[in-house]
Amino acid sequence: MKRWRVLLCVMVLLFFFGSSPSLALVPGQWKACSLKEVGAGKFVMQLKGSPYERGYGMGYLAPEAVSRLCSLEYYKGVIEYIVKTHVDEEGKLTPLFEEVKNGFRSSVTRHKAKLSSEMLEEMQGVADGVTDRGYELSLEDVVLLNVGVDALLTVAYPLVVPLLPALASAPTACNAFVATKGFSANGHTYMGRDFMFSGKVFSEYAMLIEQHVGDGRSFVSVAPPGFVGVMTGMNSSGIGIGVDMITAMDVEPFIGSIGCLLTCRKVLENAATLDEAIEVIRTTRRSAPWIYAIGDGRGDGAMVEASARYFKVRGRTWKLPWYLGWLTIPKQKEADDELVVATNHFMVPKTAIWTLPYVKDTSLWRYDMLLGLLEGAKGELNAERGREIIDFLHPPHPYRKEKDPCQSVKASVTLFDLTEKRVWSLFGRYCDPWVSYQLSP
Repeated sequence: MKRWRVLLCVMVLLFFFGSSPSLALVPGQWKACSLKEVGAGKFVMQLKGSPYERGYGMGYLAPEAVSRLCSLEYYKGVIEYIVKTHVDEEGKLTPLFEEVKNGFRSSVTRHKAKLSSEMLEEMQGVADGVTDRGYELSLEDVVLLNVGVDALLTVAYPLVVPLLPALASAPTACNAFVATKGFSANGHTYMGRDFMFSGKVFSEYAMLIEQHVGDGRSFVSVAPPGFVGVMTGMNSSGIGIGVDMITAMDVEPFIGSIGCLLTCRKVLENAATLDEAIEVIRTTRRSAPWIYAIGDGRGDGAMVEASARYFKVRGRTWKLPWYLGWLTIPKQKEADDELVVATNHFMVPKTAIWTLPYVKDTSLWRYDMLLGLLEGAKGELNAERGREIIDFLHPPHPYRKEKDPCQSVKASVTLFDLTEKRVWSLFGRYCDPWVSYQLSP
């Protein structure tokens, strides 16, 4: 074959396959579960049936994705994200990382005991679906993926962070806002969610996952398959939720819990109002600190500041009592009762003091920046403006170490119209188009 023909074949292959972030994902169907392409290299997974069937469908339709999310490759990426450097470029530490992973895998027993039978059935389904496609996976692998971050942080915060201050100062970053009726141009409630985490493996397989959980209830989340829990999601009642990381010492490493991701999942399955969502979190055993950002399409929103022992709600109308203004804690600056914003620090005195948090300058800066952009959009906020605002750190940006405008999204940037129950999400790469999806009734 002539050289130009070889070159042409290579160019064709690169055109069709070289830029795709998810070569192993192909449209498919298993019973009532399906994987559909909704754009170039972008997918939505729809899961219906019993908990076991929904889990099996997830694993069967995307076995390589789930297998890689449960692999050492993903967990090493998480560690590298936290410490902001490559920790094992030559693979010399792989045996050590394997031992650490196996140790955490064994430790999930106490967390596993807190999971409902439905959650365990769904996770077993995931493991079985992946295994039946030729990838070996156990229930414990899926449990670790979904509760592992909480298990890790309950150890890392009190033991590792004081010994390695660099971890406390690492630019942990998540941003969230809820803007209700009076703030938007059309009377809708918008919720923005910039979830920053490791992009390794995650960005290759991120997608929209729609679950129908019975009685006409459904929810959509933004995550790679394998995550039964939710980091960013919205349900058919117009409740949106996400979590922002908090570096604080109030943890409980020995009791076990379902973790933040499955707590968010529990909210989306059971809450139809903001008050119900708050009550689900309040009554669920917790072991690590998080901010739960919650929006209600009826026109409400709140940031729940929760740790192992403390629980406070910073709603739209919450204000720091005047007689506590002397406290040297981060202050809430929202002047409008139609808006609530959060990054990575607590503001209610009880949580901002007694959880012993590490407050990072980057969190304070992002809070001020996001709040300023939102206040400038009052009365004009719509879907287009909302996407621009929540994506305010879009590269190249001075905040980012990497300036590549087409770098991987770590991990998703999302806007919900909670009134109309529509989601727009940016995942994969920053140069990719946003994906829009209407949640099914």
